[in-house]
Amino acid sequence: MPSKILSMSKKNNNSNKPSVNEEKIISNTPKKPNITEQNTTPLVDFFENLGNKCQWIALGLLILIGGIVFKDFLFFDKIFLYKDIGSDSLNFSDPLLSHSIRYMHDYGFPTWSFEFGMGQNIFAFTLLDPIDYLLYPLGVNTMRSLLGYKVLFELVLAGFVFYHYLRMLKLKHLTAIMGSLMYAFSGFMIVGSCWFIFSVEVLTMAFILLGFEKLYQKNQFWLFPLPIAYLVISRPFVLATLTIFLILYISLRFFMEEKFNVKNYILTLSKTALAGITGVLIASPWLLEHLQMMLDSPRGSGANSLSGMLKATPMFNLVDKIQFGTAINRMFASEILGSGNDFKGWQNIMEAPNFYVGIPCLLLIPQLFSNISRRLKIVYGSFLGIWILPILFPYFRYAFSFFTGDYYRSFSFYVGLSLMLIALFALDKIVSTKKINLIILFSTLIGLLALLYYPYFEVEDIKVGSISSFVTLMLLVYTGIIYSLPKQTRMAQFALLGVFVLELAYLSSISINNRDLVTSDDLKNKIGYNDYSNEAIAFIKKQDKGFYRIDKRYSSTPAMHGSLNDGMAQGYYGTSSYNSFNQKYYIQYLKAVGIIEGKAEAETRWAEGLRSRMILEGLNSVKYVLSKSPSDPGTLMAFDSIARFGDVTVLKHKFVLPLGFAYDEVLSFSDFQKCSSPQKDFMSLRAAVVSDSNLNEVSNFKKLTLADTLLPASFSFETIKNSVDSLSQNTFQVKGFKPDFIQGSIQTSKKSILYLSIPFDKNWRIRDSKNKEYNKILLTNGMTGIILDAGNHELELKFSSSNLALGKKISYAGIALMALLIFLTIKFKKTDE
Repeated sequence: MPSKILSMSKKNNNSNKPSVNEEKIISNTPKKPNITEQNTTPLVDFFENLGNKCQWIALGLLILIGGIVFKDFLFFDKIFLYKDIGSDSLNFSDPLLSHSIRYMHDYGFPTWSFEFGMGQNIFAFTLLDPIDYLLYPLGVNTMRSLLGYKVLFELVLAGFVFYHYLRMLKLKHLTAIMGSLMYAFSGFMIVGSCWFIFSVEVLTMAFILLGFEKLYQKNQFWLFPLPIAYLVISRPFVLATLTIFLILYISLRFFMEEKFNVKNYILTLSKTALAGITGVLIASPWLLEHLQMMLDSPRGSGANSLSGMLKATPMFNLVDKIQFGTAINRMFASEILGSGNDFKGWQNIMEAPNFYVGIPCLLLIPQLFSNISRRLKIVYGSFLGIWILPILFPYFRYAFSFFTGDYYRSFSFYVGLSLMLIALFALDKIVSTKKINLIILFSTLIGLLALLYYPYFEVEDIKVGSISSFVTLMLLVYTGIIYSLPKQTRMAQFALLGVFVLELAYLSSISINNRDLVTSDDLKNKIGYNDYSNEAIAFIKKQDKGFYRIDKRYSSTPAMHGSLNDGMAQGYYGTSSYNSFNQKYYIQYLKAVGIIEGKAEAETRWAEGLRSRMILEGLNSVKYVLSKSPSDPGTLMAFDSIARFGDVTVLKHKFVLPLGFAYDEVLSFSDFQKCSSPQKDFMSLRAAVVSDSNLNEVSNFKKLTLADTLLPASFSFETIKNSVDSLSQNTFQVKGFKPDFIQGSIQTSKKSILYLSIPFDKNWRIRDSKNKEYNKILLTNGMTGIILDAGNHELELKFSSSNLALGKKISYAGIALMALLIFLTIKFKKTDE
């Protein structure tokens, strides 16, 4: 198949290349000019005289603006972690990076971790940004200090690659320089980088576009699969939306040709798909793990999904006025409605529409539609219309993201990128032909000012006055510059570039710096993740070398939202977790015991763990609790105070059980569900809660019923103590421990059910010393259990992902396919020569 595709492509090579008539925006040397162009003197300007040296101007400007915007981070006065609405950087990204650094140092490449909730397969989380691997060897504190450098590096690299992509489109050097700056300092990149994950998307897209043009124009397959593989490793969730964008983009490229060739169109789609699939195959180990993680999470399985509600939205319901006003205003500037927590638009500053790609774009786009054929007006108008439609009718935006959430995020990126491309085509046309349409220019200015000052919001004006004034001034200045481009070419070009540098530096500095940030002093003082919790945790680890969990009655994060990932940030096993894809059985357990009540999707992401239920903490190895508040009488009866560090008190649970212990009585899950929360706690002390589907396997055990539940009047600490003492007679003694490999033994006097406080996962394998493998059963709808005969059992628990082994085999096939494509590309190139 690759040979056939390549040979067909060579045969039709001329039709695959961009046409060179006046209508083709990406060409600057037309062979068949129309009458208008015949009378136009070819423009030889400063930037064209410099030729390829312009790439260094682009790189220098990217570094200059980046240095101005990131100055405080480069000199370590600020740390690229946000306490405000961007608190995910502190509450998820920082804990994840800190965890990965420790895990790799202690155990190697992460697989299973007990620092995620009560335990989870974390392979898919370790490469949210592969560039992070440059930071891992440097330690946690150095990693935090260098986060600003990492984001700046990605920003500059994305802009530089985008410059070369635009040059592949045959755009003028000035246009390519402007485009590189627009791309790197777009609203999505700058604001989204505060959440880390979106900067990866922008960087990979630059490589994807460049790779496609090399494939499309020169049949070079080597580049396109690589950013696809990178994206799959990092954020495979965006593959679906990326595919939609690429199909539209490829269609635009073909319809821009003088004659649309269906055969070549299908051929190019096929080549692109083949190259893309090659990249996906190469990254299969990560893709399969990501897919498994999504399927094994409540959010992915659909039980707690928002999709039903979003799908029920009427298709042609118009967007509300506030949302529409936010979308319009944030085309002018990302922070025009406020920064951080002061943002006054729809939703929040991170998830609201953000289409800012530079003020000149808004003035330039209408210029493209003057002096071109009706066909091209339809082509460009349709391309823009496809992206405007979901802004007007939210149903189509939900559909674009496959009904996964009511936010803009990546959709903002694709809209901004589309606006940017049309504006750059328009700029290139002006620079090439030295022509503008004055009526359209001044009409556009009036229209933009009307849109800027229209009262979208019923309350008082919520726009930031200084930014609104700046935008107004820039609109007037850019109008004058664009007006001068055909007459005072060199000076106007310098002015355009210089003013644009000023605009980007000013607005991007506001986006990045006018926020509540972590400072270098914060890392030195006993606050945030550097509080006295660290001394308390170090004390516990020095005193106790066994397996145990720690719960905190407070959050250490300095962010506005409390953190549920302190265990990852500070290095201990806890029970809470904030994660978009929490482990399904962990969430099912929290639901079963009544900690999570409803089916709201948000509850599955913000899982508070067991800290509200003292009995369940003891059942699940929560041996220590850290507190900053005075202990109430109930707490004092269940915990002993054993140490104090600063404002942190270390409490030790009086009624705690180890990682595993044995039951000899069972209770059906259907009966368990009928109990009140206190009854569930006490019944968990007496019997293994077995799924109804597994009752046949435990028919030899004594079965409790609802009649055996205690009345509230009978609840007492004496009852708890007696039950824990009974369960402590048959416990699993850990002899060797790594997060993914546990060895231990248990002595049972009769047939029993071993309860392991490990969230159920099919990839855990349990064997004894005779290599007998035990079938796992689901306990309390979330934890792991096995049935044991009477006697001594030497057990080995090993976690090994079956997807990883399969993914490696598929990856080898992808690498072989890529080698074949490169070989055939070289072969046909030589044949053609």
